[in-house]
Amino acid sequence: EAAVERRAGPLARDGGGGAAAAGGLSLRVNDFEIEYTPAGKVSQFYSDLSVVDDLSGRQLQRKRISVNDPLRVNGLTIYQTSWGMSALRVRVDGADRALRLPLADLAAVPAFEQANGGGDDKTWGTFVPAPGSVLRGERRGATVVAKDMQQVYVYGEDGQFVGVRRVTSGKPIEAGGMTLVIEGIEGSTGVQVKSDPGVPYVYAGFGGLMLTTVLSYASHAQVWALEREGVLLIGGRSNRAKLAFADELGAVASALPR
Repeated sequence: EAAVERRAGPLARDGGGGAAAAGGLSLRVNDFEIEYTPAGKVSQFYSDLSVVDDLSGRQLQRKRISVNDPLRVNGLTIYQTSWGMSALRVRVDGADRALRLPLADLAAVPAFEQANGGGDDKTWGTFVPAPGSVLRGERRGATVVAKDMQQVYVYGEDGQFVGVRRVTSGKPIEAGGMTLVIEGIEGSTGVQVKSDPGVPYVYAGFGGLMLTTVLSYASHAQVWALEREGVLLIGGRSNRAKLAFADELGAVASALPR
């Protein structure tokens, strides 16, 4: 599952429903995937995107983009820029339905940033309230922290570390007086839409510059002749090899019948 990180701007507006619109087009996020190295580090992340025409609803183009492999359509370039986590799905005490809890970016919390030594590690967290604690006004539950979409770290009410669970394991863990089963993490993707209508003119100007540069190295000459009262006047000019041109022009003039 995937969501899209939205940022309003002159070329994009919040289209709702996981779509960002730009210039009569809607950008739909179909799927999001993160690829990891054997060491567990993020290797690459991918977004499956569709560009849809707002008027007809027709899909104009679809592509799975990644960093340095953007999607280009109708003068727009869509880059993969970032990734994140949007929500945690957790089942509490064997409930029929899993809770979907939003994940907060802990790097934006000053206290966490200071405790983390100012590192750039991505970390998200959420609080899982114990059943009935919210209605009673109690702050009871467990804290779940994630650094990637593969595993989570669970802490009890007192902040003590309880254990680690892989997201796909389905194994329960006791924390905060309840039994938790982590069912999944929903990722979010950050994309950048870039449009520069002046690019074709820049390339056209560059092409013209290259053409005139090449032509400037080509040798060309001009010759004029004027006959007046039986006298023939010959003149000319050349952009290169001026001495050789003068000798050649003199030879031509000498070869003319008198």
